[in-house]
Amino acid sequence: VTTIDFEEGGTETLTIKGDFIEDSNKIREVHLPARAVLATYAFYMRRALEVVTLEEGITEFGSNVFYYCTSISSIEIPASVT
Repeated sequence: VTTIDFEEGGTETLTIKGDFIEDSNKIREVHLPARAVLATYAFYMRRALEVVTLEEGITEFGSNVFYYCTSISSIEIPASVT
């Protein structure tokens, strides 16, 4: 798995934690819907991660979510993040 694309349209909160998928060190791209909550260190040391798409509407974003994700070139944080 190198791309994770969570479907939009669900109503339940989707909490992303550091252990959300096995072998996540191969993930290069992730698309997160508005219902996502990113826990502290959610993507810690995912060095292959290059592309992150955060949908407008995400409101919770833990600290150090992308800590040591050295391949990410840029991330746009939606205004909805508190």
